[in-house]
Amino acid sequence: MVFTSGATESNNIAFKSLLLGDENLKTKKHIVISSIEHKCIFAICDYFQKLGYDISLVKPNANGVITAENVKAVIKEGTALVSIMHVYNKNKRDRVFQILANLARGGALIRKHLF
Repeated sequence: MVFTSGATESNNIAFKSLLLGDENLKTKKHIVISSIEHKCIFAICDYFQKLGYDISLVKPNANGVITAENVKAVIKEGTALVSIMHVYNKNKRDRVFQILANLARGGALIRKHLF
């Protein structure tokens, strides 16, 4: 168990330990996030972009929902991480976590995090 001071520290630990510490992911250089993530996700993705990672942003539909279809459309062979906020704190929309988790098989990971 790791106690942190908040979202930024927690997400940095999660991203860096997974992407820099997992030997199985060393050749995978693609990260999928939504366009409505916490600002610390954009900051850590900027860091990884400088290290050569490709970042895909998934936009919500008109109802503010990140759909599984839109996530599935950007997942590719080199995807190392899929990070989608489970519930968006601005509108409390559930992000269909179970459907997305099913899509993440094969090496991608979804981080479930409630703010």
